[in-house]
Amino acid sequence: MGEQPVMPPELPDARVAGQISGRAFQAHRRLGPWLAQHASWINDGYVAPVTSAYAYAAPWLTSDEMDLALRFELWVFGTDELVDSRAQTRSEVDTLVSRWVTVAHGAEPEPTDLPSVALADILARLRTSPLWTVFGERWRDLFENTYQGMVQEWAGAERLATTGHGPKMAEYVANSDSCGFRLIRVTDWLAGGDHAAVDHANRLLTAAWHAEIASRLTNDLASHQREADQTDLNAVKLGATAAQIGKYIEDATARCDDLLGPLVTAQVRPALWLQRILRFGNGFYQHADFRP
Repeated sequence: MGEQPVMPPELPDARVAGQISGRAFQAHRRLGPWLAQHASWINDGYVAPVTSAYAYAAPWLTSDEMDLALRFELWVFGTDELVDSRAQTRSEVDTLVSRWVTVAHGAEPEPTDLPSVALADILARLRTSPLWTVFGERWRDLFENTYQGMVQEWAGAERLATTGHGPKMAEYVANSDSCGFRLIRVTDWLAGGDHAAVDHANRLLTAAWHAEIASRLTNDLASHQREADQTDLNAVKLGATAAQIGKYIEDATARCDDLLGPLVTAQVRPALWLQRILRFGNGFYQHADFRP
């Protein structure tokens, strides 16, 4: 028999669920022409779960705000796969990351380099955000840290595969920006354009760091069996037990909630968005993961 559905204690309002699902479907459809241009390197299997996450986590978003945030998250997923699955040597990884970091700092992309062209287009829209003057430099620094973190993780995975010795768990957790979660959240706030993100920038960025740890480790627990024969690093491959990983997740989630609590109570939308996207992911990972 297949998995039996669990009846929730309170059934969600079906009409509201339908409205939100309809927005996710609309966003998915709107992305179609852009995805067709980048089908060679963005797997469209990411699109349904990602559009659902945004529609449910931030139902107040306009179509334009959602479209920009979605494009960037899909861009990160696509480039992460280029690094993890397609690059065969450290030199290839360094070349890819160097191109993207250069474009993130304002260089013009090569016309034939589709990921760099897509990044330049997204960045041009991000720069029109009223928050760019505050978050732009932080975004660039976090972008570079994220993609250099991917290089570090690729090297750690290669070392584990060839020598049997990967990074320590503490080192792996300290490199959590490599999964892109926090960079994506800053991009979300830029796309949303809510000045409350400026008023609470340091608290939000710190909360996003803890949310990132919780999200990445929750993903590791959900996906480690599928990734068993792949080179990607995850906490299970590094020898951590489910109980140890669960403790990391519990502690990181508690720290995130403590930081966001007053902002959520005050209905600060960037904080609500962060808390809800983390909780959506935790629920989603009970049944699937975002990677096709």
